[in-house]
Amino acid sequence: MIVLNNFSLKNYNTFGIDSQAAKFVTIQNTEDIKSVAAFTEKKYVLGSGSNILLPETIAGMVIKNALMGKRIIKEDNNNPFSLFNPLPLSSSSVSFILIIG
Repeated sequence: MIVLNNFSLKNYNTFGIDSQAAKFVTIQNTEDIKSVAAFTEKKYVLGSGSNILLPETIAGMVIKNALMGKRIIKEDNNNPFSLFNPLPLSSSSVSFILIIG
């Protein structure tokens, strides 16, 4: 995983806004996710870059999701989890939630 400093997001949004991210990283595997979690900067996850207006500068870390597909890592019939009935999360314990699919 390579962290890029003062990175232009012009090619990463459909409006072509030349926004500068203080730090930019592309995650390509689960190890990258673990590595990104260790950084202390505020994190922003960027999807396809459509329907988003970016500011001139972003002081935190922009994370480009390049993970493809999905994989079940755990199934538990005793504790069902769905997007419509999520587990309770406190905002102080979660920096960001990444749904891959």
